[in-house]
Amino acid sequence: MVPLRYGDVFAVATIDYPVLDLVRGPLYGNGALMIEEYGSLDVPEEARAMIEQSPYHQALDTSSCFVPTLVLVGENDQTVLTFHGYKYTAAMQRAQQCKNPVLLKMMRDTGHNYGLTPERFAKNAGAQIAFLKKVLDF
Repeated sequence: MVPLRYGDVFAVATIDYPVLDLVRGPLYGNGALMIEEYGSLDVPEEARAMIEQSPYHQALDTSSCFVPTLVLVGENDQTVLTFHGYKYTAAMQRAQQCKNPVLLKMMRDTGHNYGLTPERFAKNAGAQIAFLKKVLDF
């Protein structure tokens, strides 16, 4: 995944529970489980590929007009720690060259397969729908 900046392809993006920093992600929490899928920093060619594919690192190297983006992170997510969303959102906001919003929503008391009651799921889905409605003006 690269930063979403292609207005002719995408009008808006929502990203939830995202793995966005492929380089530092494996170093924290359950991130070591990602090494088999994304690669190891100890293998030079894999490290280069991780940097090239890492959405966070792509956002650092880009100044562009990103599509309106909402990044959602789970407060208690132990599978993908919240720093992925925080760092990515900040990098995109810094690189943003137009008025499109790049926002982050912390979903309280949730994580991957943890704490997501039907009521909380509806509330979080409602936030995404409200964002889409506002951006797409429908």
